[in-house]
Amino acid sequence: MPEVFPYDLARKPYHEMITKHLCIAMTDDDREIAALRPLGREGFTHIVRVVFDPPSRNNIMPSSWRAQTMYANDGALELRLTCPALTLGYDGKLTALNEKQLRNARDFIKHAMPERNDTWVEQGHKFPFSRDECDDTRLLVVAPLDRSADVMAILICYMPFLTGESADRVLGSIQWLKLVHSYWRGDHLGKGGLDKANEVSKQKW
Repeated sequence: MPEVFPYDLARKPYHEMITKHLCIAMTDDDREIAALRPLGREGFTHIVRVVFDPPSRNNIMPSSWRAQTMYANDGALELRLTCPALTLGYDGKLTALNEKQLRNARDFIKHAMPERNDTWVEQGHKFPFSRDECDDTRLLVVAPLDRSADVMAILICYMPFLTGESADRVLGSIQWLKLVHSYWRGDHLGKGGLDKANEVSKQKW
């Protein structure tokens, strides 16, 4: 699969096309996010973005985890998932997102995305997405650098929900995709995060 935008930008955010309509990346720079593009297409129409509050001495409360829908400066509809700063110290394979945020992300993507993707089918997978009329959707899931567990947890919530497959199988299929960045073929989500994502993927919406 060819690079999807200029090489100097591609290296830092680990921007990757998972399917025709769905990309992932890691950056917390607004300008980089605005510059990212799917292959040969216009900017993203939808963004799921993980951010972290500034460091604080306040105790973590349930309200420290938030989900807010807004329009980004470039006009994309954005679901912003905010986590408390202390969760940045979590093990790198443990998602900082709570169950409600993962469910919000799953439902946001489900509403936005075409239900079938030709790229997934072309690569030989047996559980393709079915089609609706949202072919112009271009969706980005993005988290700060070193927070790949959060990106992967969101993917694992969405894809099993759509396909009916287990989280383990979907994760394995993602790791076998023909990816630009070998980085994403690694083990990014520990058992605890995988179990949480799998549970959310099975919940009704």
